[in-house]
Amino acid sequence: MNAPIIFCHFSPSPYLHYVFEAVKFTNPDKEVVLLGDESNRPIANQYGLKHLYFTDFDYGERVELFNRVYQLIEGRNHHGIRGTHDWVNFIFKRWFYVYNFTTAQGYERFWHFDSDTMILTDLSQHEYKFKDYDATEQCNGMCINGFINNLNAVQSYLDKINGLFQDQEYLTSLRKLFDEVYPDYAFTEMSAYLEFKKEPVIHTIRLNQVIDHSTFDDCMCYKHELETERLFTGREVKKIYTDGSGYFYAYHEELKQIVAINSLNLSWLPMEIFEIVLAELKQRTSNSTAPAIARLNLQDMTSLGQIFFRKCYLKYLRKNLRRKLRNVVKPILQKIGVLPQ
Repeated sequence: MNAPIIFCHFSPSPYLHYVFEAVKFTNPDKEVVLLGDESNRPIANQYGLKHLYFTDFDYGERVELFNRVYQLIEGRNHHGIRGTHDWVNFIFKRWFYVYNFTTAQGYERFWHFDSDTMILTDLSQHEYKFKDYDATEQCNGMCINGFINNLNAVQSYLDKINGLFQDQEYLTSLRKLFDEVYPDYAFTEMSAYLEFKKEPVIHTIRLNQVIDHSTFDDCMCYKHELETERLFTGREVKKIYTDGSGYFYAYHEELKQIVAINSLNLSWLPMEIFEIVLAELKQRTSNSTAPAIARLNLQDMTSLGQIFFRKCYLKYLRKNLRRKLRNVVKPILQKIGVLPQ
C-alpha cells in the first residue's frame, strides 16, 4: 500500500500555501492528507490535499485517558497557551489523531512531517532506506517524525505518554526542574519521546542521516554538520545551494562531500524563504533527473541566502527605515497634540 504523507495542523498559517504546493509538486502520486480544522480546509482544497478534521479522530480509550490525565507543566517563562489554544496539549494530541486516522484507514506505513517542512523529493524513492526500522526521528533525535514503518511503535509511544502523565513522582521532578533550572521550557511530546526511547521497544534512525548521498533536514536553523551561512537578517542557517534546475544541495563538513537535500524544515524563517524555495523547486521539469553528485560544483551554484539577499534586502531596508521614522515622528506628533498620548 502506498504510504501517505500526513500533516496535522490547526489555523490557516500562510506558509501552508508553499508547503502544500511543494509536496503536491514532488509527490503527485501520493495521497497527501491534512488533519486540520475549518480555517485551513480551503488551503488544503486549493492544492488538492485530502482534508479531514482532526476532531473527527478525537476518540478511543487512549484519548479518553489522555484527556483525564493531561496537565500543562511548564516553566514561568514558557507560554503554552496561545490565544485560546493550549499548544502543548495539541502537539501531544496530534499523535493520537494521526494514530486513529491511520488505524481507521488501514495504513501500516506513512510519512509525517511538521507543517512548516518543504518536501523536495519523491518520498517513495527513499522508503527502502528505512525498511529495517520502526520509525525515523527528527528534532535532534527528540521526536518521532518522517517515515513511520510500524504503527505499533506509535501505539506504544501513546501509551508511554499516558503513563508519564500518571507518574506523579516524574511530574513532580519536572516541575522542580522547570522552577529551578529551565524556566523557559515545558513538558512536551519531545520530553515524553526521550523517556520512551529509554525502553527497548522501538528501533529508529535519524532522518537526517546521510544515505546514498542525500539527507532530510531536521531544521534549517541548526547546523547538523553542514556548511552554514548568515542571512542579512542575522540568523545563521544551513547553506543550501541550488543551480536553477530545481534541486537542492549542501556541503557536509564532516563527510567532506556534497549531499542532496530531500526536505527543508523552515521553522523561524521569514515567509520569503518559503517563497524562494518553492520558486526554485518549480524550475524542475517533469522529465528531469538530478545530476550525479560527483559532477557537481558548488561554486557554480547560488545559495538560498544569496537569493534572499538579492530579492529582499531593499524591501527589509525600507521596512526598517519606515519603522525608525515612525519611532521618531510619533512622539513629536503626540507632544504637539496631533496624536493622542
